[in-house]
Amino acid sequence: MVERLSQNLMEEEITEFLQADPYESTEKRQGYRNGYKPRTLHTRVGSIDLMVPQDREGNF
Repeated sequence: MVERLSQNLMEEEITEFLQADPYESTEKRQGYRNGYKPRTLHTRVGSIDLMVPQDREGNF
């Protein structure tokens, strides 16, 4: 549940950062998505495997 919540929050954050949903063309768009980086987050309740979204310019 923590993994799913964290993943959803990152997806919302990159959407806000780029000012566009995936595959959406807008005039306000600030960049483009460029895949994901696998990362492991170690917490008190165990390890969580996340896919961190990236943008093309590496600013996210």
